Amino acid sequence: MHCKRLGVFVFYDKDGIVDGYIDYLLNDLSNCLDKLIIVCNGALNEQGEQVFLKYTNDVFLRENVGFDAAAWQYVLIEKLGIEHLDDYDELVLLNDTFYGPFYSFAEVFEQMKEKDVDFWGITIHGKTFDGWIIEEIILNLFGIVFFFVVLAENRIVVPEFNIVEL
Repeated sequence: MHCKRLGVFVFYDKDGIVDGYIDYLLNDLSNCLDKLIIVCNGALNEQGEQVFLKYTNDVFLRENVGFDAAAWQYVLIEKLGIEHLDDYDELVLLNDTFYGPFYSFAEVFEQMKEKDVDFWGITIHGKTFDGWIIEEIILNLFGIVFFFVVLAENRIVVPEFNIVEL
């Protein structure tokens, strides 16, 4: 069965320059998505816009307020419409603060479709003190870094979750 995926990519560069690593990332990721929405926090130059338009016509520019969470909220509520989230099996939220992929996103999604999880990310990290990872803590205290997270269908829209203005 085909998993229908929506991706929302948040971009920020103070000069609006879309670097080559972003083109590389979106080129691979777009093959795994049914729809991609790009939201730019702040500026976007003309060359950067052309890069984004290779992958989607849904490119939105907004003031750089509220960081990634506000950008995702803006797109999902004001541009897509929260009622349309039910059209997708997975929601991929990501930003431009990482390089990759080092392995094809298609391979990653293929491996993760077998897992019984509500959400997942592509990296975890242990709790650190003074820059050192305490190995004993890694086993018990870890977190998903939110530069790339996937929410499963049953977690995209939760009725008990109240949307608040950021």
